[in-house]
Amino acid sequence: MKDEREKQVVTNKYANLPQTHYPVVNEQLVERISSLQAAIDAVKAGMEEQIKLLEQQKTEAEQDLKFIKSGM
Repeated sequence: MKDEREKQVVTNKYANLPQTHYPVVNEQLVERISSLQAAIDAVKAGMEEQIKLLEQQKTEAEQDLKFIKSGM
């Protein structure tokens, strides 16, 4: 049973890192998180712009369809 529990325990990749390295790793992780968040925000902004363009095209197509239907 003990072997099964040991297999289930998730060990952090920094578990064997000496604590003297923690400040440097802390700074690196904070920078990494910030960079990832900036990338996420940029992708979201780009997607939002693309969605706006698609919505505009859809609205235009709906207006065109309404015009065509009114002449039928």
